[in-house]
Amino acid sequence: MLAAFDVAGLTSDGGVPLVRSVDDRLGLTASLVELLVDSLDPRYVAYSALDLLRQRVYSIIAR
Repeated sequence: MLAAFDVAGLTSDGGVPLVRSVDDRLGLTASLVELLVDSLDPRYVAYSALDLLRQRVYSIIAR
């Protein structure tokens, strides 16, 4: 038996790059984030609401 873990083109990302590409083209998360009310003081925010929303949506998709 031979096990090789260095196969080119093999990935474990679950298709998240494809989802990100489709999201960028269609603007799905960008449209959704416009519906959210963000009352945080921008001086104390490290990441935009869009970045946080995308991170959450993509992590759910990757499961």
